[in-house]
This record gives sequence, structure tokens and C-alpha cells, in this order.
Amino acid sequence: MGEADSLGGRTELLSSNQLRMWLYCQALPKTPTFHGPVAVRLDGPLHAAGLSAAVDRLAARHEILRTRFPIVGHAPVQLIEGSARVRVSWVDLTHLPPSTRDGTVLGLMDRIADHGFDYASAPAWSVVIVRLTPVQHVLALTAHHMIVDLWSIGLMIDELCDLYRTASTGLPSDLPPAPLQQAALAAQQRDRLSRARTIARQQWWRQHLNGIPAARLVPDRPSPSVPRLTSDVYQTQLDPGLSEDIRALSKDLGATVYATTFSALAVLLARWCDQTEFSVVSNTSGRLGRDAEQVVGTPVEYLIVRLDTAGDPTYRDLVTRIGEAALEAFDHMLPLDDMVQAIDPGRQLWPSPLRQLGFAVLNTPRATPSLPDVDLSPLTSIAPFTEVGISEGELWVEIFEAGSGPLGIRWQFGTGLFEPSSAQAAVQALTDVLAEAMTGPDRRLSEFAVSYRPQPVAAAVAPSSTPDDIVVESVKAAVAHVLGVDPVAERDNFFLLGGGTADAVAMAGILSTQWNVELGALEVELAPTIRGIAVAVARRMS
Repeated sequence: MGEADSLGGRTELLSSNQLRMWLYCQALPKTPTFHGPVAVRLDGPLHAAGLSAAVDRLAARHEILRTRFPIVGHAPVQLIEGSARVRVSWVDLTHLPPSTRDGTVLGLMDRIADHGFDYASAPAWSVVIVRLTPVQHVLALTAHHMIVDLWSIGLMIDELCDLYRTASTGLPSDLPPAPLQQAALAAQQRDRLSRARTIARQQWWRQHLNGIPAARLVPDRPSPSVPRLTSDVYQTQLDPGLSEDIRALSKDLGATVYATTFSALAVLLARWCDQTEFSVVSNTSGRLGRDAEQVVGTPVEYLIVRLDTAGDPTYRDLVTRIGEAALEAFDHMLPLDDMVQAIDPGRQLWPSPLRQLGFAVLNTPRATPSLPDVDLSPLTSIAPFTEVGISEGELWVEIFEAGSGPLGIRWQFGTGLFEPSSAQAAVQALTDVLAEAMTGPDRRLSEFAVSYRPQPVAAAVAPSSTPDDIVVESVKAAVAHVLGVDPVAERDNFFLLGGGTADAVAMAGILSTQWNVELGALEVELAPTIRGIAVAVARRMS
């Protein structure tokens, strides 16, 4: 990668997760969901120079915090700098009366989230300190999801506090070196299986998911022909008592919180869709082993759970089924690219089992930050809120489990499919099922009360675009250039011709330049035939 090498630093290919996030960013730039700040109130004297030094030391520990993502040719690369100084920004609000400070701080957090990052030119994270009084501050740590996940944020906060303790007294860091870096872990995940084992697992997945229909999840509005990428989000917390009951029942059943809460979603899906089999995408932290647990990065891995609710099982039996199905999927886990190649190599399935439904429990370690002579607390308590999220699917549910306290829940319905208020109604329905299950785990699936069911409504059909012959020919020429395949027919599938996600990025770049449009690589993925790509170009032109 000579062009990137000339910029200095070390270059690496993007991991599957990073490339996917980069594609989302191209389609939906400056979306706050990619990088919302985590804010902590600090009560006590703060050593400004020590904090700046601690931030620099944190960047020195973790390569991903010194990484930017420039474009080389038409595709992004990781450029890992040997060193990087991360600017700590200070905002002074001491001149404001106490009655207006909190509102001003919350508004500032919104502006930080809206600002975004130029991740091609600088590391995609920042630290802002808001001074309220000489001994009261708010620390806002913001990091793009292309470089870190939720697990990493907790690590960063804890390590920043440890590094501040030594830096503020002029001492060298006493933390041991980070045992593993994001790029090295991504390479381990990519190279974990031999080619023969990868092929065997791909065959297993094809057989395992064979015959499972798409979920007949009747939305409030008709499904679009391609995903819209955004979602309506409702996030809240479960009642503390119910949360502890869920943990207790999980223990009694010899199960995980994952299986116990997933079973409640399974009840809703079975009743909403009037079917007994589903494929549901799930994920793991991707951190297998003590060293991997200390990685700041995005090592998340994906799997598909085959959900079976046949025979009107009890909730107890459903928990067992889901636990066994998840373990079976975990034992056959593949890198995302290999999973796509096994299940939907031409990106033709719609709805896709890799996109339609999702469920995950994020049991990230709770951050335990402490600073000398400073009391730390969250800026605000977690209250229910709605926002626009990112999702290719129709439904994605996340449970946040810290081991104690209330369980968090984040429900995402695909934008344009459901009314914005539907997510909140669905969360209430899930909560009701969980509450019933706690008092009667031997209750059968059909006996649960379901308080909400999506109802279809009429919607207008969007007009279609017809590409000119010259656009079609330009797409053929771009395919021939990127894949080295010629001749190419309109009905040919870009991915079945040998294209991959990185090739789709190159295609989008070439066609965007040629036609002076902003064509995203996701549009190439979601309309994978030559003519479909030409239609996407024509749509952008119009």
C-alpha cells in the first residue's frame, strides 16, 4: 500500500466490522448514533496538565486510538500512527449561574454528538472537559464505533483514571503494556480456521438454516424493496425488581440472562408471525481469553441462532432450547464475510437471515473509575429516550447486563416499516411477557398475554428509476475494471462474479466519480445485479 505508506505510520486492512461501519458512515454521515459521548461528573480539584498527559498515554497504549482511515484509491485503509496527541478541549461555564449550567451542559453534549469526526485525517475520538466551578467539572469521552465498542469505552475510562493518577504526580505509568491490539486480534479472528474447516462450517450453516422461512413480521407499513439503514429506537431500563427476578430465574434454570430474555422475544415473534421457526442474528464480544478482554477496539463477532418454538413449549423448555441453539451456533462461528459467502453469496435473499431479526445481550464489564480526591458520578440518570439508530434489519433488540442493577433494553424497528411509537409499545409487550414468565415459567407459549401486535397500514409506492443504456454500459465497464471479468451481462450478479465488500467500495467510488453522484457501497450490495447497480446510479442522478 505504497500510497498510504507515504503518509507515515503502518497500514492495515479494515476488519469486517470496521468496513461495515465505514459503509454506514458513507451512507449516513455525522449520525450521532455512531459516536454519542459518555459523560461523567467530577467533583474535586482537577489537574489539567495531568489529564492531558493521561489522554496521551492512553493513545500510546492502544493502536486503535492512534488510527485514522484515509482513502487509498477508492477504498479506506487503517493508518496506525506511531504517536498521536489527542487534544483535550476545555469549555469554561463558571460565568453562568448554577440554575442554567446543567441545561447548558446537556445542550453541549448534543452538539458534541452532532459534530462528528474527520476519521480520514485524525483519530476518531475526543475528550472535552467542561468547567462548572473551580472544583466541579464534566468529562465527556466521545469515540466513534468504527474504532471502539461499548466494552472498550469502559476500559478507556478505567485506564484513563489509572493513567491520570500517575501523570498528575509526574510519575511514569504503572500499567503493564496492553497485551493485544485491535489489528492483531482481528487477524487472529480472520485466520483462526484453516480453509478446510471454514468450508466445512460453511456447509454446516447452509444445511442448518435450510428451509427456515423469513419471519412474517407484519410491519405497520409495507416493507421497502431494500433496507433503509435507519431505525426508530426506544431505550429504557427494566424495573430493578424484575431485573433481579430475571437473574434469579436464569440461575434456577441453569441458564444465562441471554437465553431467559431471548425467550420473551421468541414468545412475541411466534405470536406476531404465526410461525414456529426463525433465524435470528446475534453477536458476541469477540473477546476469547484474558488478553482479548483487554483490547480496545471492535472485535465483535456474529452468529445466527435457529429458533424453534414448535409444540407450544413451556417458557422453561424454550429457555433450554434457545441456550442449546446458541451454543451450537457459537461452536460453528465464522467470520462475517465467510458467513455471508455461505448463506447469501449473491446478496439476493430478501429479507435476509443476516439482516432481518437480531437479538443480543451486551454483558460488558461495568467501569469502576476512581480519581484521587475526586468523586465521580454519571452526568444524568438513564431515562427512557427515543432516537434514530442504524440497522439494516426490521427488528433488533439489545439487553444491557452489568451483573447487578436494572437491565437496560434497546429496541430498534426499521424506519419506514413501523410507526415511531411502536418500539415503545413493543418494549412494554416484552416486559409483560418477562413478568409473566417470572411467576410461571411452566406457562406455555400460547398462554402468554401479548399486549401489542404490529398492524399494517397503507403506504404509497415509491417511483422507480430507469437507467439509460450508457449508465448500464458504464457499470459493466466498472465491473470489468474492478473484477477483471469481461464480458458482463445486465443480469449478472456482481458478487457471484467474484466481488466482495471491498470491491463494492471500489465500484461505488468509480461510478460516483464518473457520474458526479454520491453512490454508496451499500447501494451496490443491496442491488447486486449489473442492472440493479445501474438503477441505483440513475436514482442518484435524478
